[in-house]
Amino acid sequence: MSLCYVEDIIQAILLAAQSHEPSGEIFFLSDGQDYPMEEVGDVFAQAMGVNAFSIRIPEWTMMSVASFSEYFSKLSRRPPLLSKGKVEEILQRNWVCDITKARTVLGFEPRIPLKQGAELTYQWYKREKWL
Repeated sequence: MSLCYVEDIIQAILLAAQSHEPSGEIFFLSDGQDYPMEEVGDVFAQAMGVNAFSIRIPEWTMMSVASFSEYFSKLSRRPPLLSKGKVEEILQRNWVCDITKARTVLGFEPRIPLKQGAELTYQWYKREKWL
């Protein structure tokens, strides 16, 4: 999967705003690396200072949980915690993008690597009391 820290996204938005490219151009953004999901999990576990392990959940189980969540959300009038559409997104194999156009046209150069972004993200979530 491809990931991009929010400050790098802001940098790209500012570069696009200052660019003389026609409005409506599409640019893909990431830190320029592609990561297996397991590595992303390991990096975030390390940033949080925890030992994590992964459990593979069958597709049918995730779809069942999503169906129940959607049904329960109708009764509770709250958004579902997990939807069938979100499960379909999760199951996609390649969430990667090529940032060549953003580099070439905008001069975009990502600055925050995954490990640093994970640490900053975790610190923000703790500071905001979301964790």
